[in-house]
Amino acid sequence: MPPVTETRAVDGDRARELADYFLANEVGNLLMTGAPIYEEHDLPRWVMPIILANAVRGVLGVVGSIAVDATSGEVLLGAAERTKVKENARRLARHLELLAVPPSLLHPLKPAQAGFAWDSREFTRRHAAIVR
Repeated sequence: MPPVTETRAVDGDRARELADYFLANEVGNLLMTGAPIYEEHDLPRWVMPIILANAVRGVLGVVGSIAVDATSGEVLLGAAERTKVKENARRLARHLELLAVPPSLLHPLKPAQAGFAWDSREFTRRHAAIVR
């Protein structure tokens, strides 16, 4: 941990709170931050990974990073970065949906006996529409 300087008015916990609030209200409510790391370059700041998670599966993966100015508490995530985070989250969610086991494969009967057949293209089309 670097020594505390006068330029660090915002601590790591507060930076994380500010970043989490920003993500939930400005980017997406399934996003949260990981542990903050203090960086002192031109601008002293706290940098955190942006994590996609949900209540069913828990943590799904890292989809970007966010920074908070350690002096002012300003969240440093521009419009282009927000768009990239959203794209990464959608891409990850789609990828994980495609890896999910379809209900037809969990049924005790063979899919044809249960009255439906497994069509991977149809599964992909339906679930891609859900995560858009």
